[in-house]
Amino acid sequence: MKESTARLTNSFKNIHPVNIKYKKILLGLLVTAFSFITPKILWEMQFNILRNIHLSLENYNTSLLIIAAIQLVFLNTIRHLPIFLGIFIISDDFYHTLKSKSEKAPENPKYTVLRNNLAFLFPFVFTPVIYQLISRFYNMSFVFSNVSILAIIFMFIIYKFIQDVRYVFIKIIIVTLIVFAFDCVDIIPIFSRLNFGRGDLTSTIHQTAEFIGATQIINVLGIIFSAILLVNIAILAKMSTNYQKYLHLMEENKNKESKMSKMQMEALESRYYREIKNLVHDLKTPLTTIQGLSGLIQLGLEESKVKEYANKITGTTEKMNLIISEVLLEDKKNTINIDDLFEFVKSQILCDDFYNNVSFEINQDVNLKINKYRMSRAIINLIDNALKAANQKDQAVVVKAAKNDVGVEIIIKDNGPGISAENLEKVWEPGFALNPEDTGLGLNFVKNVVENHEGEIYIESRKGMGTEVHIILKE
Repeated sequence: MKESTARLTNSFKNIHPVNIKYKKILLGLLVTAFSFITPKILWEMQFNILRNIHLSLENYNTSLLIIAAIQLVFLNTIRHLPIFLGIFIISDDFYHTLKSKSEKAPENPKYTVLRNNLAFLFPFVFTPVIYQLISRFYNMSFVFSNVSILAIIFMFIIYKFIQDVRYVFIKIIIVTLIVFAFDCVDIIPIFSRLNFGRGDLTSTIHQTAEFIGATQIINVLGIIFSAILLVNIAILAKMSTNYQKYLHLMEENKNKESKMSKMQMEALESRYYREIKNLVHDLKTPLTTIQGLSGLIQLGLEESKVKEYANKITGTTEKMNLIISEVLLEDKKNTINIDDLFEFVKSQILCDDFYNNVSFEINQDVNLKINKYRMSRAIINLIDNALKAANQKDQAVVVKAAKNDVGVEIIIKDNGPGISAENLEKVWEPGFALNPEDTGLGLNFVKNVVENHEGEIYIESRKGMGTEVHIILKE
């Protein structure tokens, strides 16, 4: 049983790609094949039309003749639509297949030439063939006239506008309206001199209209209705094309946003890698000390030196352990002088803008219990934001740190354009950024760091007056 199931599954796996690949062609052939059934289904409707023509002729009744003409238009549309629609679906599938091939092989021009002309050539060749087959099959007059040629030409022109529209049902609606509009044209008596209206029922309506004096009204009604349909077809084609362009722009913008987001994440990762590199440098120094002192001990120095070097190894190891703990553990805090904190901040930023445009006013007589690495990253984020916002002049950003009633207040001030009141409420939200190049994560990170230190942070800013970020920490 399991083997049979496996064989059946493999069979479906083999068949499925073929069905997916040719499903539009199969659909087109199925719709076209339906055109051989419609004459049989609609056979009775022809007698109803003849009955109304006969009554209009007996009673000189123009209304009955108009009803017969409308019935004939619907009859012809139902009979002609499967032919035009089936061939259209097949040619549309061939167009997109050739378009895909021409994009993959742009140096081969034959795909482009076929693609550009297929929507006209395919219906023009195969539509009269199907008309002829149906005529012979039913032994009836199923005429491929000049109006059919005109419909194909008009369809080709419209298709030039809608060929790249994604939604097939919009194309199907447009093709249906085209067939309906030109079947209306076919019934207009004035166009019979152009070799339109060659069908038996159409000719009978034209002769009856002439006999009872209804030719003028059928001309007027037919022209008005056909014109309305053709105008609506053009409007629908234009709207669908504009909508397709809108979707294309939306997709492009989505791709651009995705690329920008990727670039921002890469920039963020690059920044983290720089910090890791600095961290590795800080860790390398005590390790070098340990390695050197261990080497001296191995040389067999005198006992007093061994004790001195052992103490240095212990102190260096403790320092390295402290660095690692502060990096890995957010809640790990140690007492540090505020001047040491800002010296560490300066060592993390290696750029000319920092040294040329940032000035420091630090009260050294302050000690804080903080996580040095996380707090330094928070301050670097704020300085970086201030530099981006500042007018690039000497001392554009001022960093102050001094005692206050609570403990210590750190202020980062810039001379930039400031922040509006409505945006001041949003700056702490993750993802919100005033600069489109930013990720919108920096200020949210800063706030989390400050709050984790039981501190307070707020922003004072006015449009055109610069911005001040205040951090208050307990001493």
